[in-house]
Amino acid sequence: MVALDGYITTLNRVFASGGTDTKLIDEFAMDEALKALSDDSKSLEKQDQYMAGEFKLKSREISDVSSDYDLISVLSCVDNAAFAQVDRGRTMPASEPDLLTVEFVAKTDGDDWKVQSQNLWSKQCAP
Repeated sequence: MVALDGYITTLNRVFASGGTDTKLIDEFAMDEALKALSDDSKSLEKQDQYMAGEFKLKSREISDVSSDYDLISVLSCVDNAAFAQVDRGRTMPASEPDLLTVEFVAKTDGDDWKVQSQNLWSKQCAP
């Protein structure tokens, strides 16, 4: 769970900066997750936008662990309306809660764990 917390903290920092603060972007992310963070940060910077609000996990549930214990899947409830991509200088638009399930897959990377992928599920969730 340390890797997931670190990943969320990194995601919020990078996106709140409009993609400019990418130091240690790979500390808690690898593979698909790292590519998405990098690509999204470049897109925000290019479009002169940032992420208003904050990406927060409302719940966590371990849904699967590989037989080698080197891969873990965590399902989380996220309020998709608690953050938004907006132009610099703009504030967070008001909206009703939109609770969705997100799957995070974490994998060992040497002695460390890192988030490998983040996938939005279509089903709603309860916090």
